[in-house]
Amino acid sequence: MKLNLLPTHVSKSGQAKSATIASIVMVVVSIAAAVFLLTSSKSALAKAKEEAFAVKPDADLAVAIAKKADDLINGRPPYTVPAPLIARNTSLANAMLDHSKVYPDLYREVVQYVPDFFRVTSLQAQPAAGGQVAQVNITGIIQTFQQYADLMMALLRIPGAVSVSRSGYTNNNMYVPELIQTDQIGIPIRPDQPRLSSNALDRLNELIASASGQTGGFQNIGGFGTEDVDIAKGAMPGWSEINVTVLIVGRNLQTPNPRATLSRAPAPAGPAPGNTPPAPGPPPPGPRAGDED
Repeated sequence: MKLNLLPTHVSKSGQAKSATIASIVMVVVSIAAAVFLLTSSKSALAKAKEEAFAVKPDADLAVAIAKKADDLINGRPPYTVPAPLIARNTSLANAMLDHSKVYPDLYREVVQYVPDFFRVTSLQAQPAAGGQVAQVNITGIIQTFQQYADLMMALLRIPGAVSVSRSGYTNNNMYVPELIQTDQIGIPIRPDQPRLSSNALDRLNELIASASGQTGGFQNIGGFGTEDVDIAKGAMPGWSEINVTVLIVGRNLQTPNPRATLSRAPAPAGPAPGNTPPAPGPPPPGPRAGDED
């Protein structure tokens, strides 16, 4: 067993000394923290003031521009144009800018569905049916009747296309004509060729006679064979230049009408919310018969 032979006041004096030292350390730490916070806050305040002074010119400019905008809207000098006119002209300008990409977007969509065998020489579009339908007119070169039929099926794949009409194809395919006295077996010919005899010797003489009056080799038609690259190339021999019309619904191609818009007076601006005058109430009742003054 361990005996504590020290007096009780000795242990209490040691505890008091430790508490005093701890209190002094806490006070010193608190003072240091306060000094650090004061210094850092002054530094942050100085930095904030510096940033505020740096952006003050921009803020003043923004306030000045806002004041000019108020003067412009309210028609105060030197801006004497009424705000409704400005709003009308701005809306017209925005509508014209938005419409400037309507035709290019339509052409870009249409050419995606034009087959490779159709050589396009002209592509035009115009509004139809009150502006809710786009009429696309395509001119191009084609070779066979099968391509003439396939072209319609290809163009009907355009989103919104409801009809495709064609014209101009020249049928140059060979066919078997009806039997005649000189041709008892039906020799195939082209539409622009004369009838041929079924007799081999007579047919040979007929072909030699027709060939003597025709151009052989290069025929110099359709703009080919020239060094002028600006000349549009037309149809080659045996090919056809056709016109195709496609109707596409849901594509409004009508342009804004500047003349009608500028000649129309804009509607006057109404009072601002909260400044609307109260509606007049019913008139006060007049004196009734028999009432005394």
